[in-house]
Amino acid sequence: MKEPSRFGWGALRSLGRGPFSITAFLQAWFTLTFCALFLVCGVFVIALLRYQNELPSTAHLERIEPPSNTRIFDRNGASIGDLFAEDRIIVPLEEIPPAMVSAVLAAEDRHFYDHWGIEIPALVRATIANVRSGSTRQGGSTITQQLARNLFLTHERTFERKIKEALLTIRLERIYTKDEILAMYFNQIYYGNGAHGAKSAAREYFGKDLAQLNLGESAFLAGLPANPTLYDPRRRFENAKRRQELVLNMMVRSGELTKTEAETAKKTPIEIVSANERKMLAPYFVEYVRQELAARYGADNLYKDGLQVVTTLDLNVQKIVEEELEAHLKKLEKRNRYKVLYKEAKEGEEPEESKEKSTPYLQGAAVVLDTSTGEILAMVGGRDFWESRFNRATQAKRQPGSAFKAFVYTAALEQGIGPSTILQDEPLTVTLPNGDVYEPVNHGGTFQGPMSMRRAFYQSVNVPAVRTILTIGPKSAVKVAQRCGITTKLRAVPSLALGSSEVTLLELTAAYTVFPDGGILHKPWFVGEIRDRNGAELERGRVESHEVMSEPVAAVMTDMMQDVMNRGTGATARAAGFTAPAGGKTGTMDEYSDAFFVGFTSLYTMGVWVGFDSKKSIGYEMTGTEAALPIWTASMIRMHEGKKPARFELPDGVVSREVCLESGYLASPGCSITGREIFPEGKQPHEVCPMHSGLDSPFDELRQESPPEDVYPREEPAPSTPSTESEIPDGVELYRPGLN
Repeated sequence: MKEPSRFGWGALRSLGRGPFSITAFLQAWFTLTFCALFLVCGVFVIALLRYQNELPSTAHLERIEPPSNTRIFDRNGASIGDLFAEDRIIVPLEEIPPAMVSAVLAAEDRHFYDHWGIEIPALVRATIANVRSGSTRQGGSTITQQLARNLFLTHERTFERKIKEALLTIRLERIYTKDEILAMYFNQIYYGNGAHGAKSAAREYFGKDLAQLNLGESAFLAGLPANPTLYDPRRRFENAKRRQELVLNMMVRSGELTKTEAETAKKTPIEIVSANERKMLAPYFVEYVRQELAARYGADNLYKDGLQVVTTLDLNVQKIVEEELEAHLKKLEKRNRYKVLYKEAKEGEEPEESKEKSTPYLQGAAVVLDTSTGEILAMVGGRDFWESRFNRATQAKRQPGSAFKAFVYTAALEQGIGPSTILQDEPLTVTLPNGDVYEPVNHGGTFQGPMSMRRAFYQSVNVPAVRTILTIGPKSAVKVAQRCGITTKLRAVPSLALGSSEVTLLELTAAYTVFPDGGILHKPWFVGEIRDRNGAELERGRVESHEVMSEPVAAVMTDMMQDVMNRGTGATARAAGFTAPAGGKTGTMDEYSDAFFVGFTSLYTMGVWVGFDSKKSIGYEMTGTEAALPIWTASMIRMHEGKKPARFELPDGVVSREVCLESGYLASPGCSITGREIFPEGKQPHEVCPMHSGLDSPFDELRQESPPEDVYPREEPAPSTPSTESEIPDGVELYRPGLN
């Protein structure tokens, strides 16, 4: 009779025939093991052949770069906001707290540094548990398997997905070291509530950086990825807390903690920050940056490539402006008792993307630029970005009122009409080509008679400004404004002198930097530098400047604007304690619907707008002086603390002459009211005053006592007018003394 083979199927058949044989058992065990390994290898080869075309290539696996936030910083390196498709900030393993690493290893994969990606005993235990329960309760996945699943696969529970997961896991273990895999895990894994990666999770739930986490917080976060929905800290805190305690117990069993340390960590309070605590500072500015960068780099790159954007924003200046704007608007609301008051968002209320851009309550906007470079230092586009994302500093087009007079009088200076020129403040009627009649009025319907151009400017008297634009031609004023950076369409009509054409606050503020900076326009800009996720420089910001008017003309205009601050419609800033050398101009539209103030020092140029989103009155006497200037003043006082802005010195090309303040000509011995006046060289008067020199004068009938000048004159609202373009009408008188 033939004896059974010592190995193979014969050994298996011999089991159970006769007495127990250890040799036969070992032979059978060896045979089964060999067959199992052969079967596993066969399945692996078949699976590899079947799915290799559906898995990422080796080259792809070798350069894994998960989507990462584009981070926005202010000029001093302070984080102000992130842009992302997935909220993820990539950090090296060294930045993960050791306690968090230990917690994750204890809870998810105790033998991570010992296995080759798949831990067979854990897989067997999970399989047995699932068979017994009749459902999938345990995964038995290693950290590498979880990483493979999160990087490239879905979370569906199918045999096919598990095979792909195993194949990817083995390939990842071949390509990367254990530390590299662990680092990718901490940057990739999902923690719930939109937070991808450990750093984002620390900010999302604790409002902290990773380095600030304590043991209890580290263990708390380590427990969340197992089931971010079940352990949601905001909706199911008790579940998350029990999970944390389980993780701490696992750390004790693995020898990472003592029982005393674990119990202390369990008792340490866990404070979850509110979802309403905004992660974004200066949100209107960040959104402005987002829109501009998306146009340059594309939205996909912007949200996923982990750009590092250092902006020109000064967070300290930004906070000052936000605080002062909100404080003054609340005062105005209380004073005027508006029917719809501004209300804070209710606790727990989530921002809505679909909310209307218009709000019913009083609004405001402000922009601060570096006077000498054009850098955007602060931008406030409204009172609550989360309720209305419409940026009133860059998107809203409003009529600037008398703030536009700066460009009218600049055009006059360029044409030789100097600050001493006498303008008539008397009733004026202009018949437009379409037959409409335009009659500009002053505040209260009063007129003051002849006055100098300087005085008409700093007191912001309307009719003389209209006479000036009719004399120089509305198109001249349009050209000056456009040279100064105003890009919105301007209507060349008489009412343009009073700001009837709409502009944005940003372009108006930028245009005002031209005057203190000697006629040089600096295009507003916001990028300091942009680097990719590896630190390579992609872009560096720079000043874009060009000369738009002569330095002498800019200097004379700046001097006139200083008079606005010292004895004109901006003088309340001095009474409030602002002492730095400064210039500016108020602006108010008809029925007090828009209030502006734009002003500058050698350091900062700031524009402020106050009004409603809908075209309606802010309230009686709510002029630029009352509604906008206090915000500018309070902000500028704080912004200049510890700083000493320079005085505005007169450059070469500006000459000074003693003039008669009644006629505007060079003073004669017979002139009783005289003063020094400055002019661009070549534009100064050359004739002696004919009113007081004994010569026949066409101005005798205009001699009269000038009314006293108010210390704090009222800003006059500019009436809206027909928009039909008009040539200079006949009969408009403007005195131009001393011109050859």
